[in-house]
Amino acid sequence: MSFCHLEGILRQFLEEDHHYWDITTELIPATPATGLIKAKSTGILAGTPFAAQIFQLLGASIVQQQTDGTPINKGDIVLHVKGREDQLLI
Repeated sequence: MSFCHLEGILRQFLEEDHHYWDITTELIPATPATGLIKAKSTGILAGTPFAAQIFQLLGASIVQQQTDGTPINKGDIVLHVKGREDQLLI
C-alpha cells in the first residue's frame, strides 16, 4: 500500500469520526503535551505506522516509534508523540 493511498484512507477515517465529536472535544485546550502509547501485553508489535500517521495528520509530531515486527513486553513505549492536547486527545 502506498503512502498516499494510506494517507487518503486515514483522512477518511478521521472525517467519519468527526461527526461524532461533541462539545467536550471542543473544550480540550491547545496547550503543549506529550503522549506515550505503551504495550498492553507481551507480543509482536504491529500497526505503529498507522498510529503515527494519524497523529501526524492531526498535527502532532513523532518523537520515537518502535518498528513493526519488534518483540515487545507489557509497558514498553511503542510510540512517543508531541503536540497540543487537542491533537493528542481526539
